[in-house]
Amino acid sequence: LPGTYSVEEINDEIFTEYAIDFINLVSTYTPANAREQFIEASKSLSGQFFDRFKLDVLEDELKQIESTSRTQLFIVDPTRTEVKRDKGT
Repeated sequence: LPGTYSVEEINDEIFTEYAIDFINLVSTYTPANAREQFIEASKSLSGQFFDRFKLDVLEDELKQIESTSRTQLFIVDPTRTEVKRDKGT
């Protein structure tokens, strides 16, 4: 369901799926789709996380990608993906 949830409220399967989708948006791109993907990824952030992403990625990194025509492919290895949660925080 759409909304804002604490980490403890999200089961591991959904958390992992969402995290992989986010990683794919920001780590696999071409100059033609990077802006759209980064904007989509930024919609899942708020507060200081959004502010930092906006400065570091939407401004600085995006300029580098577009000016150098850099393309990047990143593949998440599902056999090495696990959720580790800090207890007591």
